[in-house]
Amino acid sequence: MERKNRTNLYDYLTERFHVKSFDDCYLNLNLINLKGVYTTNIDDLVPQIIEKNPSRYVNEQNVNGACANEQGVNYLPLHGFIKYPENGYVFSVEKIASIYNQAPRIWSYLSLAMEKYPTIFIGYGLNDTGVIESIMSQQTFSNAQKAMWIVLYKPSQDDIDYFEGIGFNIIIADTKDFLDEIPKMSDWEKGVRHKNNTIETLFPANIIPKDSRGLTQRPIEEFYRGMPPNWADILRNVIYKTAFYREIENSVYSKKHTIIIGAPISGKTTLAMQVGEFINFDGVKLMFNDLNVNKAEYISKLVGRQKVLIIVENFSDDVDAFMVLKAMPNAKVIGIDRSHYFAIVSHKFNQKEFDIINVTELKDQDIQGIIDTIPEGIRRGEREIKRNREKSDKSIFEFVIRHVKGQTIKNRYHDFITKLETENPDLAEFLVLCAYMHVSRVPLSMEVAYSYFNDKSYCEVIEMRKRLSDFLQEDDEEELATNNVDGYRPRSSIVADAILEYTSKDLLSEVMWNVLNNVNYISICNYNKFRRWAFDKALVMRAFPKWKEGKEFYEEAFLFDNRNPYILQQGALYLSAKKQFNDAFDWIDKAKTMTNDRQFSIRNSHAVILFDANYEVTTKESESLMDNSMEILHKCYNDDKRRTFHAKTYADQALRYFRKYHNDKAKSYLEQAKTWLSDELVENSWEYELKSLYSRVCETLTNA
Repeated sequence: MERKNRTNLYDYLTERFHVKSFDDCYLNLNLINLKGVYTTNIDDLVPQIIEKNPSRYVNEQNVNGACANEQGVNYLPLHGFIKYPENGYVFSVEKIASIYNQAPRIWSYLSLAMEKYPTIFIGYGLNDTGVIESIMSQQTFSNAQKAMWIVLYKPSQDDIDYFEGIGFNIIIADTKDFLDEIPKMSDWEKGVRHKNNTIETLFPANIIPKDSRGLTQRPIEEFYRGMPPNWADILRNVIYKTAFYREIENSVYSKKHTIIIGAPISGKTTLAMQVGEFINFDGVKLMFNDLNVNKAEYISKLVGRQKVLIIVENFSDDVDAFMVLKAMPNAKVIGIDRSHYFAIVSHKFNQKEFDIINVTELKDQDIQGIIDTIPEGIRRGEREIKRNREKSDKSIFEFVIRHVKGQTIKNRYHDFITKLETENPDLAEFLVLCAYMHVSRVPLSMEVAYSYFNDKSYCEVIEMRKRLSDFLQEDDEEELATNNVDGYRPRSSIVADAILEYTSKDLLSEVMWNVLNNVNYISICNYNKFRRWAFDKALVMRAFPKWKEGKEFYEEAFLFDNRNPYILQQGALYLSAKKQFNDAFDWIDKAKTMTNDRQFSIRNSHAVILFDANYEVTTKESESLMDNSMEILHKCYNDDKRRTFHAKTYADQALRYFRKYHNDKAKSYLEQAKTWLSDELVENSWEYELKSLYSRVCETLTNA
């Protein structure tokens, strides 16, 4: 049937295996302290059970990767899931027989999970070779528990002998008997039932603190040298509040929600933390940095109708999750992200519902105030300050460091990285791995680190992490887990950027290769974020200056995640930048085919590659093809909601077209760009890049 009519078969299976109701005895599974559920069933029974648990939520591991949060239950359907029928199902005998060989790293992950946590098999006969190989794995954690139970219905003595022989504890029962027995097992219940299933008790690390008790204290000089603010810094109230503080505060008091955007290290998070701490708000105040839809829906369920202020860092990574929080009846949400990332998703935000505040440009009234709050011991003298006043800064951070004596955090890393690569390559590799994960917008979990360094023992990997403790910080979300300190990031985005900037291209490329070769995607926390940023053209350009090596990396990356058309898109843009236009066209065409030519960002990239491929060619045909590129962008602007994105690309190409041809057609492109940019500025006054492009287009037309 699958060969003859796959669509109808999958439609049938999807409908057939949707669970419409179930016996209440299944809810007893919520009394078990579940870390993860791994199933060969394709139905949605388990997610529906967990959704009724007031203190847990489902984390779809095949989409989001591993969840480190204590309240999230990893759910991994190994043979397909009716929620995603487009990914296919494993039913046929030959597919079941070969699945282990097709996805060995998934089974390896399952093996490690079984070695780390107690495991119960229910309704499963262990007939699949993959599961047997997982149980018999030779890999082991130093503190492996590997306690396994299996529920058997009317087993023979041979069955009992067999399962005991491979290490199982036997539970003789049918499914209902087993489920009914769970409430009597008090040890299983311990730590699972919460007396108060409230946002405060379940997410304590996300509560904005009211005082400094229990917080890490440090000299404020660390902040002024480039470390990100911590809550102790904020509570001491020694960091200058720029004029944007009042603007953000007024926005929170209004009927709108708030978006804070800006250039890198422009003070976005500092401002949000200051507002979150000091604003007079009668309700719960929280801050998150890693939302997905499952987690957001769970938070919404917990909050209900109570009044809450929620700050979300990197909210552009999952706009749907952010909108779930925004839809809560008594919630105020503040989103923080870089303006570049917000521009990609800005079409999804109605400005009648959101105030969009760009905090990039310092206001005149802030300059002296910032200088005055820099501690005297590290502040430059008045003569140096006066000499620096005429210089322009791209961010508040750049302004601050010009007025601070001594080395900044970033400067410290130049010599350190070079020395570390020579004297201790393993530690350097661990540090670069951590930075790579950070710029991919996810923490480095110890599960990922252990998979990456697969030639080392778990204890050796832990020891490397300990030796780098001065350069790494525990991920905030991980502090929620009582016994599993697991996720690490560089101490700031400045540190992560410095590590990747100063490390050698050979080490960076080695790290990126080893992630593909050694790490299973389902073990990466928030994989949905990782897959969007880990293969960015700019990062690959830095790691692989030779185009053949970069092409090989992208080919392997697509094998790593062959449902991700954006790998092909970024690979095409990389090849285009390397002037390998034939390959670039092949790849962008494949990306268009994968998305049925419905992704306008991929169409936009196709237009850019077409334009670049012909820009340095002087023939009538090349001019015609460049005109075709402009037409594609024209259609994208008219048909897509991301009009600002397409208007900027169109304007940039119009300027280049005019530099090449200086004809009436070139001038008409500039006129069109001017009209579009003017229209977009009315709707998006926060977009500084629009203002810059508009000025350049107007100046070019004036001088034409």
